[in-house]
Amino acid sequence: MYVFQSNEIDSIKSKSNVYIWDGYQDKENYISISKYLDDNGKKFRKKYIEFIHDLGTKNILNKNLPQHLKINNNYNLWWMSLLIEKSHYKSPRIKDCLKLLALEEILIINKPSEITLYFSDKVIANTIRKLSETLGIKSVLKKIYSHKNYKYKSKSIFHSIYFKSPYILQALIYLLKHIFIYWPLRKTYKTKWFAEKKSIFFFSYLFHLDYTKYKEDKYKTGQWGPITDLLRELSLKSNWMHHFVPNPVISNTKAGVKFIDKLNVNPNTNGVHQFLFSYLNIKIVFKVISNYIKIIFKLPIFIKFKDSFKPDKSNACFWYLLKKDFMNSVIGSKSIENLLWIELFDLALSEIPYQGKGIYLQENQGWEKAFITSWKNHNHGKLIGLNNGFVRFWDTRFFDDSRTVKDLSNDSLPIPDHIILTDHLSWNYYLEAEYPTNKLLKAETIRYFDTYIDQSEKKQDFMNQNNREFKTDNKFKALILGDIVFDKTNNMIKIIENLSNKENFLWTLKAHPGCPINIKNYKKIKLETYDKNLKNVISKFDITIAPAGTLSALEAYLNGINVIIFLSKEELNLSPLRKFSEIKVVYDLDTMNQAFNPENIKNYTPKKRDLFWFDKNLSLWKKILS
Repeated sequence: MYVFQSNEIDSIKSKSNVYIWDGYQDKENYISISKYLDDNGKKFRKKYIEFIHDLGTKNILNKNLPQHLKINNNYNLWWMSLLIEKSHYKSPRIKDCLKLLALEEILIINKPSEITLYFSDKVIANTIRKLSETLGIKSVLKKIYSHKNYKYKSKSIFHSIYFKSPYILQALIYLLKHIFIYWPLRKTYKTKWFAEKKSIFFFSYLFHLDYTKYKEDKYKTGQWGPITDLLRELSLKSNWMHHFVPNPVISNTKAGVKFIDKLNVNPNTNGVHQFLFSYLNIKIVFKVISNYIKIIFKLPIFIKFKDSFKPDKSNACFWYLLKKDFMNSVIGSKSIENLLWIELFDLALSEIPYQGKGIYLQENQGWEKAFITSWKNHNHGKLIGLNNGFVRFWDTRFFDDSRTVKDLSNDSLPIPDHIILTDHLSWNYYLEAEYPTNKLLKAETIRYFDTYIDQSEKKQDFMNQNNREFKTDNKFKALILGDIVFDKTNNMIKIIENLSNKENFLWTLKAHPGCPINIKNYKKIKLETYDKNLKNVISKFDITIAPAGTLSALEAYLNGINVIIFLSKEELNLSPLRKFSEIKVVYDLDTMNQAFNPENIKNYTPKKRDLFWFDKNLSLWKKILS
């Protein structure tokens, strides 16, 4: 039996009984492990989620990880760790853990006496060899050279040095850098918070701002859609605490401070606004360093947990795949970041007056656990997490073991009182995961609210392909949507450059705001760019292509546009449109040529799917807010 890292390796052609680690297509002479994983997704996803729960229950010196990583006042670094967060963007090795579980099942079924591995990735290769050894299967490693690897792609020599430095040095550099960057946010004028009963606290990002409203010194953001208008309609006051994120509208801390101060001139209209980092001070810095030193002294204990990185009823070991995430979370930059979140939230939520109701954007990031714990420590009221997107099958951030969710002990996972879901699929996923139904709330979509409003106001069925005018100057209008990960967008455009009929299309690129793309790097194709709100132009295109992890593809789909999903060989299918029968998934030049065939585009027939809950009067939201 042979296992190849990629189907691009020449020696694969002369072999039989071949399995491919990266890539989704089964061919005559090989079988895709990734496809096998995707076809049996529920089983393997559940097994990985169970492993994360079990890891937190293993004891060393009569204490488990939550107990060893407990900080003062119920704050806990374990629940803020990368392993608990389970983000494919921050922890790219999760997919390899899942593939390893799939490969283990394949080996048990096929019972080969020997496997030969053709890998350039030493970590994966050695992990597979350890698995085969445990199963009593002889393994041979044939190392190959590849330009692609899992190392961090440095932006500069300083980045390269940083990521090769010891974890402790990385942590200290991270702390100093963030103090330097965010210290100016302390200059924000401290406005008095609303403390009355008819007020609501929001925690959000100062991002996706409406530029027109921004110029008028008013607050409106795509993240919250119609909610800011609804608050005024219901005569509700609002308090807003923000993460600062550089963006095209507010590019630096100076502009951020200026905008916040302008908003606070008229709090009755805009609400009260403040940056979390405006609470940063020297005392907080010393507390962070003090707690970090205490954690460092526990390092010998943490190392002993390496033997616990084995899923129950499995011969696989995830230690070498997840070692960096684990070490980063306990003594690296992620550890110091989480300690900083703890102190900032603790001070901020101790100083604001009692808040009867709080709502935040839920993505299950580490900082959210500090926020939830601090909110409860300081005895504020009901806390609600808003899942404002669309829970995707492989987005493991939103899946926890039912035992984790139901645990009510002192060291249990911090969770909000309720979670707002805005679509049917996400609701069903949470129910399948045995999440308590009394903690779930239904609400109208606010992320795609304008899309639904446009459809109803124009009294036009956007899912009716007969209404669409194809071609301008005998060419189709094609929109390329970018991903936050540069390589995924770059690889996609590189293949588009080699399409056989690329001249039949007018190409427009809308890059992800967090990952700008220089179109001058693509000489074989004429690209235009668009950086404004997607909803203003999306209906003008005939076809859209996007990397699998890009949620923007959903907006195109809701407008009845023919959507093509580009799936890189290395990634899982994180598309919100996964398993939608009318959606074409492309992997390489051959499949992309087929998808961009003019006849296929003309014959595309979208399906009418009621994905989101919608009511232009926002009846469900009114009930939640009142």
